[in-house]
Amino acid sequence: MNHIRLQRNASVSTTITAIIVVIVIIVAAAGVYTLTLSKSTSTSTSSTSSTSSSTTASTTSSSRTSSTTSSSSQPPIVIGMVTHQSGSLAPVGVSQINGAQLAVNQINANGGVLGRQLQLVVKDEGASSSDALTSVQTLINVNHANLMICCALSGDAAAAVPTLIQNNIVSVCALCSLNALFVAPTNQLLFGNSLPDSGYASAALAWLQLVGAKNYVFIGEYYSFISETANFVGNASLAAGIKIAASPSYFPPSTTDFTSLINNIAAIHPSAVIDFTVGGEVVSLQQQYAGNPAVSSIPILHMDTLLSISSFANQVQKAVPNGMNNVFIMGPNTFTNTTASYVKSYSSQFNITSSYIDQDTYSAIIILSQAVQRAGTLNTTAIVNALLQTNYVGPDGHVVMQSNHAPQVGTNYLSGTLYQWQLTGGSLHYDVIWPPVYANTTAIIP
Repeated sequence: MNHIRLQRNASVSTTITAIIVVIVIIVAAAGVYTLTLSKSTSTSTSSTSSTSSSTTASTTSSSRTSSTTSSSSQPPIVIGMVTHQSGSLAPVGVSQINGAQLAVNQINANGGVLGRQLQLVVKDEGASSSDALTSVQTLINVNHANLMICCALSGDAAAAVPTLIQNNIVSVCALCSLNALFVAPTNQLLFGNSLPDSGYASAALAWLQLVGAKNYVFIGEYYSFISETANFVGNASLAAGIKIAASPSYFPPSTTDFTSLINNIAAIHPSAVIDFTVGGEVVSLQQQYAGNPAVSSIPILHMDTLLSISSFANQVQKAVPNGMNNVFIMGPNTFTNTTASYVKSYSSQFNITSSYIDQDTYSAIIILSQAVQRAGTLNTTAIVNALLQTNYVGPDGHVVMQSNHAPQVGTNYLSGTLYQWQLTGGSLHYDVIWPPVYANTTAIIP
């Protein structure tokens, strides 16, 4: 399998190399803080346009100091967050902001952290790693962030690492899955709480076995974490006796015409297709895939996808009758005894369906805040040591932090979940097909 490192993630290797030469001066940052948070405008993702407007509303609300009055005269503990507020990944930003705000609201309502309130300040991740880095620098130098949730894309997180180290800022990367991030020295102040790419591969292999695939093709966007996942899936599938029908096919983010790609799949005619498209273009991809009779009967798995959100799935269904029926999706979240109550709370507040995106971000805020509370200080070393003690059960899974600052993967920890969309009575719903302990049905092969 060819490991392709492309576009904005092409800088990951050089960024990691640059980190080695960074001289880290750990400065104790004990302080007394309070905080405030403005409530976000309620969002709705019933359509692409409403998603965009919701993102703008959340951004405006989150990027200002809050209007809530704190009982203390001290400044807040500032949590800076870098996520997408523009481009095809803007819907990801909407979900992340919602999840983060829900966590901050709950923490503040219960007295804050160390008796102080939290303030969330959000900046746009932009269209490149340099944009993301600029936002990180602004959060540190202008907004005086004490802690960070950075970034949505692994390559952007890698680009930000030297700046975070130089400024002694601990960061939890809520959606980062690139295994290569969590090695020394990159992981010095960087932690993850999401399923890593190796875990994605395990879920993908389980799906290939569920649908009885003899071979498959892998398609996805030009991102290093996606090519890393393709490599993991390739190694796992070959070990399980499932052949790779062709080399992975990658396409630029924001692609809208998938004719050539789909025609190539039709010519190969594999037993199954694995897609890893994280942006809004996945709607166009599935519409064109479902609308082409040469491939529509071939089972397809969309990994880490916006199609896990009903509003996006319904866009496909509206454009192509039965376009989402029997379609498989994989989410990196894993059910726990807190998932149902969280989903209910989230849906009640934002009037939209919860997804792994908001769940992972919610948990990142909780995990980081709990670590600061355990540390009893904002001292960087103390927070790092406290994060290593993380044993947290949230709506997205059971997170036990390992020595490499990444979560443990496996049964009873993080494993990911496989779903299948079904059309019943004209309405879409999805069933869980894996892991077996949470499955409520068996997979239906198209």
